[in-house]
Amino acid sequence: MVVQQHILNWLYSVLTSEYHDVNRTYNDVAQVLSQYPSLSPRTDVHTFPNGASALLVHLSGTLPVVFRGTTYRFPISVWVPHAYPKEAPLIYVTPTENIMVRPGQHVDPQGQVYHPYLAGWSTYWNKSTILDFLAILRDVFAKEPPVIARPPQGQVRSPPPPQQQQQPQPPQAPPVPPLPQELAARSPAPVPSPVQQDAARPPPPPPKPGVPAAAPIPQHQPSPAPSYAAAPPTYEPIRRFPQTRSLSLRCSSASTSSPDSTTTAAASSTTPWRAIPITSSGARHPSA
Repeated sequence: MVVQQHILNWLYSVLTSEYHDVNRTYNDVAQVLSQYPSLSPRTDVHTFPNGASALLVHLSGTLPVVFRGTTYRFPISVWVPHAYPKEAPLIYVTPTENIMVRPGQHVDPQGQVYHPYLAGWSTYWNKSTILDFLAILRDVFAKEPPVIARPPQGQVRSPPPPQQQQQPQPPQAPPVPPLPQELAARSPAPVPSPVQQDAARPPPPPPKPGVPAAAPIPQHQPSPAPSYAAAPPTYEPIRRFPQTRSLSLRCSSASTSSPDSTTTAAASSTTPWRAIPITSSGARHPSA
């Protein structure tokens, strides 16, 4: 296909400003546009992996590829560096809204194309052209398509969770079969427990009239632990008896004129006197 003249004029004017080999670059790009009319030229800013950027000639469009008898058009972009043809062009697969990059042997997840032809470009730069490499790339894409259809939103299947390994359970013992009727009739009756025997035992009879009831057996109860927080015990004060005093009764030496004075004197001379204890209140002590 013949390329329009105004496009060729624009291309030549762009190459004269920055490119080292203008004539070689112009011829190779013009041949690509003539062979693949699906590609269109323009200038864009390209950022290299080292962070540097430059205004390069950019060929963008689709590359027709026959895959299993059907022609597919895979979107690509070709960046021509300023040092072309001594430097190899940069080829990328550019996905759209409906397709996504399919990484493979010659395409990385970012869509950049790798091939031995590009790796040896600097050695055989005088024999390498963009047109020849696009022919090789069509054969590569015919075996390994660089793109796949993008699944619609909401239908993206998440990977199934890993299946948990079920641990083998130990075999359960079979149920015990019931005894035959003959053996079941001969089986001894179950022995009641002491608690059941006490519950079934009747209470003791009431005591007969006139016979004292037996005292219940006292049960030992643990003494409570002493509480140190309680108040100390109180003791009754010691009682003291009142002090006593002895009062001695003496008879006066002078006798009175009483008729019994002689008798009293005689009695006093024969009977000894003893002390009579008297309390402080004047009463006699009970022992007197």
